[in-house]
Amino acid sequence: MKKLISLALAVVMIMCLSTAALAVTVDAPGNYTADVTGNYVASNVNKSIVYCVDITWSDLDFTYHAEKDVVWDPDTLSYSETDRSYWEGEGTITITNRSNTDIIASPKYSSASGYSGSTIYFSDNLLEVASAESGIAQTTTITVSPRGSLPEMDGADTIGTITLTIENYSDSILAEARVLREKSNELMSQWTTAGGSTQDETYQNLQAKYHELDMKIQSYEASGGDTTWLESDCMYVSALCNTLREKLKSL
Repeated sequence: MKKLISLALAVVMIMCLSTAALAVTVDAPGNYTADVTGNYVASNVNKSIVYCVDITWSDLDFTYHAEKDVVWDPDTLSYSETDRSYWEGEGTITITNRSNTDIIASPKYSSASGYSGSTIYFSDNLLEVASAESGIAQTTTITVSPRGSLPEMDGADTIGTITLTIENYSDSILAEARVLREKSNELMSQWTTAGGSTQDETYQNLQAKYHELDMKIQSYEASGGDTTWLESDCMYVSALCNTLREKLKSL
């Protein structure tokens, strides 16, 4: 009984396999063709991000010349002073990105205790540096210039600290702000074309984008981020938001 069952299963399997075969009957000599089918299954490529950034701090040693002109005024019987103080020196921060991802670099200055009268001016508050996937390491430079004044002091001293923050561009608030700006432009155009109404779904989506961006900016500021550079991207969206508010008043 067991042998009969096995034989029956074998017959069924042969029948199933034969359904996938291509059978033809020919009645004369000649050339006969059959199409060959190929399937491609893409493999999962997991590209890991490798960070390698060279930072070169150059000439961050500055000299403050506390000079002034003192002129005697015989009419008032007193001296008048003209401040002619100036800083000597200019530094640089050079960033070379050898990573396989785009990065952003943002410098920030904190004055040391007792030297709050001085600050640092950066030629760029935020720099985008492309990845080295092209085979060339990308390099950019930030110029560092002192501002303000120093109190009287004996010899050189540490007057402050520069912190350079390196972030993945795609994860940065800058990238998010630009995406939101592009989407906001699109939504604003649709909303205006439709005549503008606070009941429009487009209007609601636009307000949601503004709120999302506003929350990100607040979070960025709360973490100590410098928002000076936001003027060209995030602040543009805020301007659109103000336009919506004015429109709302007129409806």
